[in-house]
Amino acid sequence: MKIVQQDFALNPPGSLKIIVEEQDDLWIAYNIIAKGDTFVADSTRRKPAPRVKIRLQIKVTDVSYEKDSPILCVRGRTLISNKLMPSGSYHTLEIERHKEFDLTKEVWSSDVINTLHESEKASTADLAVIIFQQESGQVFLVGHKTTLCAKIEASKTDSKAASNKFYEKVFQAFVKHVNFDNGV
Repeated sequence: MKIVQQDFALNPPGSLKIIVEEQDDLWIAYNIIAKGDTFVADSTRRKPAPRVKIRLQIKVTDVSYEKDSPILCVRGRTLISNKLMPSGSYHTLEIERHKEFDLTKEVWSSDVINTLHESEKASTADLAVIIFQQESGQVFLVGHKTTLCAKIEASKTDSKAASNKFYEKVFQAFVKHVNFDNGV
């Protein structure tokens, strides 16, 4: 979960802008969004022929998430009318990986703030691992969860140059995904 912008503290109103990066982030978002929150995200409407992208702001009435589904559904009434959606109409916003949303709460509880802090810790890795198997190498970051960052396949030729190229690609993937300044 990438927190793009935050302006909140314990108890007073505040807001948060998030980009969902991993499937697990949908579960975290499900646990921090509550009935009565203001939720802003992009959606599409068919009007009358092609789909049109619009940004909707809703007052949350329900949130649902199924573990096997890669989508979080946030339902509510629109707060601001536009030419495609009148104010007060019901709409469901679907959130999936790599989608940004804004969340505003009247009160930020300690439970929600702790959940956010835990999710930030979960996104950092304590260990980087390279696993070599026959003709492939995989780079993993291990922390609260294990993430496959890269999979590199070796070429089928047995030449020393091809072998060196394979190890060079694995090393480049390792360097790309490991943050040497802040640990892993």
